[in-house]
Amino acid sequence: MERAVRQNMARRGIQALPILPEGRHSQTPSGTQILEAFAPRAKEELYEKDHLIQVFINPRTELQQTWLQLLEIDAAVYRQIGCLTNGFQNGHPRTAECRGL
Repeated sequence: MERAVRQNMARRGIQALPILPEGRHSQTPSGTQILEAFAPRAKEELYEKDHLIQVFINPRTELQQTWLQLLEIDAAVYRQIGCLTNGFQNGHPRTAECRGL
């Protein structure tokens, strides 16, 4: 993961990214730092009894979007992973976002 990010940073002419505390830039982001950038992502589900009413997902930050691009992960695939890991209940899509996958 680190290698892919660093190679793609070099290809795109990105010298450093603000991944360190206080938004400081790093030329050599670690895998841990990359993964920690996604830690604030949250998904909340609103239920009425057993019926899912709505799903709230924090939008990706610009930095998170940059990591996905540097890792060559399509944003749609990233969304699908979320649907596959926790977007189904009893084999059926829980949200409209996950239907059709």
